[in-house]
Amino acid sequence: MLDLRAIQDRVYNLMPGLARLPLEDIKAMPAEIERLQAIVEPLEELRNEEGSRVEIMCDNADFNDLPNSHIRAYGDWTNGEGEVFTGDNLAAALKAGVEAKRAAEAKENTHD
Repeated sequence: MLDLRAIQDRVYNLMPGLARLPLEDIKAMPAEIERLQAIVEPLEELRNEEGSRVEIMCDNADFNDLPNSHIRAYGDWTNGEGEVFTGDNLAAALKAGVEAKRAAEAKENTHD
């Protein structure tokens, strides 16, 4: 098991000018990194081809029972038309877009 206090002390001894983070913040970092990876990695996959783009729409109001997050993805796999993907959060909407992109590309590859 990691001794976070020892790691924290070592980091601050090596870099004394660094602002000292509370131990609770350090403990929360792995979960925050995982949350951000669930957003950044699919976003990069949806945008990795020239001419592709992703629009992130503002969150939906909670009172109408619609999904909270949605994105619009554009690329060769959507024939340049925006395709909307939704989810309970941004990571879920992006994941839905990646799954659709992979399915479209797999279908295209079987027709080649």
